[in-house]
Amino acid sequence: MNVEIRARAQEDLQLIREIMERTADSVVLFGRPFILAVAALLFYGWLADLAQRHLQQRPVLYQLVSWGLVAVLIWEICYAFSKPAVSGLAKQLRRFWMVLFAVITVLPMLPVEGGFMGRPVDELFVLVLLFAVGFFVTGLFMDDRVFHVLAALYGLVLPAYLLAFAPRLEWGFSLLDRFLVPLSFLLMGGYLEWARRRRGRHGSA
Repeated sequence: MNVEIRARAQEDLQLIREIMERTADSVVLFGRPFILAVAALLFYGWLADLAQRHLQQRPVLYQLVSWGLVAVLIWEICYAFSKPAVSGLAKQLRRFWMVLFAVITVLPMLPVEGGFMGRPVDELFVLVLLFAVGFFVTGLFMDDRVFHVLAALYGLVLPAYLLAFAPRLEWGFSLLDRFLVPLSFLLMGGYLEWARRRRGRHGSA
């Protein structure tokens, strides 16, 4: 009886390992969409600055253009993430990141006077914690320590830094959050793309 239980437990563990391995093979396909997200964000930032310079004297038109740019940006990113053919748990992670991306992108970019929380430091604090959640969940799906380290950095180190220096550096956070989001997605995409190529080499060896 004990032998049968052990055999079943080993089969279950092997099945779990295979599922996690297939999931990781799918998740690494998100590297390029994350890199495309960075390009889209930078292009959006350029267009938003252009609109602010030339349309600020026309508030209604400026609001319409700003909201339109946000909508197009989110659509482009959702389309990019929908291209990789993934299955199983990777689909759930894709949905998670698409929702998270929409929240991370929309909140600081809303054309609302004073920002969505009133202070740039508050907005940046929320963005950092959202990225921490995203890195942590991705680490669970891929069983990769790199994402756990990133989750700890974004969830503990950066918030502590913000709390310590917020009173003196608040004026710079409106600029910093425009670098934090693209940099974070580039970090995510670059690592996933590297992992994809590494898995490809090992698979062909």
